[in-house]
Amino acid sequence: DIFQNNAELETVEIYLETNDIRITVARETFSHLDELNNVSLRPSSESEISLSPNSPLMKDILNGNASPQGYTLIPLGAN
Repeated sequence: DIFQNNAELETVEIYLETNDIRITVARETFSHLDELNNVSLRPSSESEISLSPNSPLMKDILNGNASPQGYTLIPLGAN
């Protein structure tokens, strides 16, 4: 819910100083962010997230110009 009222958010970077803690993100957390250019989770997470198909980040990933940073990308609506 933290990003729910931030529809114009462009960058999300979550960094932890230790590898002893796992970052877990709900799949739909970023799916409504149409302006998103970057999502980075460090240390790498086992989170599976969906991105808005309208976001520049999703378009860059699909075109091979970017890759997921610390998460696995799941198409929006996939089981």
